Amino acid sequence: MLTAGTLQSRQLANTLHRAGIDFDVVSFAYPPPPRRNTSRARQAVRQLTAYLKSVRLLRAIGQWRLPAFPRAVRYVGYCNGERMLDELRRRQPDYILMMGGCILSAAAIATAKVGVLNSHPGLLPWARGMDVMEHSLLRDIPVGATGHYIDVGIDTGPLLLRYLLPVERETTRARLHDQLTTLCTALMFEMVSRVSRGESLVGQVQEEKFPYCKRLTPKESEEAERLAISGKPIELYHKWRNEQTDIPDGSAILRHTTGGDPGTVPDAERLVSRTVRETGAPTRRR
Repeated sequence: MLTAGTLQSRQLANTLHRAGIDFDVVSFAYPPPPRRNTSRARQAVRQLTAYLKSVRLLRAIGQWRLPAFPRAVRYVGYCNGERMLDELRRRQPDYILMMGGCILSAAAIATAKVGVLNSHPGLLPWARGMDVMEHSLLRDIPVGATGHYIDVGIDTGPLLLRYLLPVERETTRARLHDQLTTLCTALMFEMVSRVSRGESLVGQVQEEKFPYCKRLTPKESEEAERLAISGKPIELYHKWRNEQTDIPDGSAILRHTTGGDPGTVPDAERLVSRTVRETGAPTRRR
């Protein structure tokens, strides 16, 4: 597992541990963003911020409220840095589980013998890029998740699995986001479970290309908020569930992962709390 130490990655790690699936955890920090039409002063602030977030002690302080990983974590500095590449080459993984927003370099991708697995919070190829949940609603695409192999493009790798987020009742944008995060975690667990059972994950090349989703504008954000509470997610879910027979809803994988009612997808915080209780994984407050 390659992670920035997020809540979602800790949720997945505890779920894998509970299922008896063996894995290693390699943690990275986000590098400074590239300079694009910014002043030197602002870029210097960005570089300093990225450096402070990469310091192990400060990272531990910033993440102390999160549940701990159930096994030792190897910290390797910046994503795509030499330390990370050296560690991955030393481990020679069959699969890398990507649990973070860093865009992997070709060199990092090449360290996986089979491939790098990613759980994308949108239905590919229709929704790729940034803020894809909101853009999905704006483009009349249902909320869902896609498991795929990572390549050098952005969300353009071969498709593995796709699931609709089961939406059966009125919701909010924030709750929809939490439920989608849970679905993405369940999807990654499903892919890893299949590999652990000896199944081969054969990808399907994305032949269709759709516009890249950019960061939401304030106007788009406001419209996405309105659509989320208007019943649009329910409408799109039922429409695609009836028309797109090759994309099932995620009820089954959510049930297997959370053990709950698939009609009421738990948000990430409640799911992690339950996971911590069942596994005995400590939180940073203990």
